[in-house]
Amino acid sequence: MSLSADDGLRQLLVSELVELAGGQPPAVVSVDIFDTLLLRNGKCEARRYWEISELIHRRLGVGTGRAIEVRDLFLARYLAMRAGYCCGESIAGCREGQIAHVLATQIELLGLSPTLQSAFLEIELEYEAQNLIANYFLLAAIQAAFGPVPIVGISDMYLSAEHIEVLVARLFADRCTLGGIFSSADLILNKRSGHAYPVVAGALNCNLADMIHVGDNAEADVSQPRRVGMKALLFPVADSEYSERRRDLNLFVEERLREGLDCGAYASL
Repeated sequence: MSLSADDGLRQLLVSELVELAGGQPPAVVSVDIFDTLLLRNGKCEARRYWEISELIHRRLGVGTGRAIEVRDLFLARYLAMRAGYCCGESIAGCREGQIAHVLATQIELLGLSPTLQSAFLEIELEYEAQNLIANYFLLAAIQAAFGPVPIVGISDMYLSAEHIEVLVARLFADRCTLGGIFSSADLILNKRSGHAYPVVAGALNCNLADMIHVGDNAEADVSQPRRVGMKALLFPVADSEYSERRRDLNLFVEERLREGLDCGAYASL
């Protein structure tokens, strides 16, 4: 009986992991979170921020005696994100956004009450949980290759480890228990610089050479971990997914132009 396409791809991934380990199972497997352990659904980043803004507007009826529209929430979010990455604390040349600072800045720009920050955050996490997909395919391959090996998450993301843990728990229920989550929002040091990996290994009391990392970015998830002595495997985002996001970005820009908002210069994939 022939294998299904998914079974064949899973077996190929298992073989690649086993070969990468070189006969010595890793002490820890680390995985990138977004676009690796948690998969996105073809929406561009700009669309996601717009839809989060719509949810906030509909749920909270935000305003302080003057009308605050969805576009105001959206533009304030972009400005807050940009400020967070440009003006935040710098460590070893790394500067990362942090959702708490982003939301606080967004709310301040809009002249809203700081007490709304927790509600903004809960709406964002709810939205993310509804628009992410648990990657059981990857999880099954890692388990088939190495058995009950400890798995940790490492993410270059403005969400903290605490928030990422909430998303993993909501999407995987009790079928994926990570041995730790490390986010650049907490560390400031990030994967794309390579500086996050030694910090993670130290926190786990593990040698870098005894770890395998899996992620979707050729530089941050493969070149940089290899540079510091880890084994690493690329788990790329499908070309079809990128094509869908590009189409969605073009559509989003056209939709906003029809509404009189030109965001083509900064709306992102």
